Formats: sequence, C-alpha cells, structure tokens
Amino acid sequence: MSHTILVCDDDPGFLELIKTVLETQFSHQNGMPLYDVICVRTADEALRVFHAMEMDLVLVDARLDGQDGVALAHELEAINPAAKIAYVTGVAQEPNGGAKRTLFKPFALDELLNLVREMLNPPENPEMPA
Repeated sequence: MSHTILVCDDDPGFLELIKTVLETQFSHQNGMPLYDVICVRTADEALRVFHAMEMDLVLVDARLDGQDGVALAHELEAINPAAKIAYVTGVAQEPNGGAKRTLFKPFALDELLNLVREMLNPPENPEMPA
C-alpha cells in the first residue's frame, strides 16, 4: 500500500526535487514506491486535487506566488479536519495554524524524510505528558 502526498509549492525545481526524493528514498520490497507524490504550483490546483483524491499528507509552502499558502492550509483543514498538513517554507517565522508541523527551507533531506515518516507513521501508543 502506498501513501499519496500532495505538495504545493510555486518553485518547479523544488517540486521536482521533493518528488524525486520521496519516490526514490522509500520503496516496497518489490521496488514500487511507498509514496505517490502529486505536485501542484497553485492553491487552486491543490484544492482541486484535494477534493478529487484522498491524501495521506499535504506539504504546503506558506507563501505561494501571489497566493497565501497559510489560507490554503486552513481551507484544506476545514474540508478535512483530520488531514495531515505540514508547511515547507522559507518564511522565517512559523505560520499561524492550518498545519501540524513546519519545516523551514533550506533543510537537509533527512529532515524532510523524518517529517514525512513521523506524520505518516505516528506512534500507536504515544506517551502521555507528565
């Protein structure tokens, strides 16, 4: 079973890198990718895909060219409150709400891989804080 990840960023080079890394770093024993990565460059495209398909994870740039990625994350969360959404952004300040995690650009590829693993495979019995 593969997970479907939607990535919304206005930088085509960044999208290509993320897609390549996620689809090649993880694979089943039969060589098939664990992650199907769908890349879009606008909030409108992201909404269209999000409505059409079930997503296991959404990675959103907080600042899209001429659009608001934070507003997009809030809209996706309103559509599906259980959606797993993370910001992947170059904005120096952590965006307010709409996503459960933030990964700041530039980042090491291991940071991206860890974020994806953690969000898609949360611990079954997380320890309760004291």
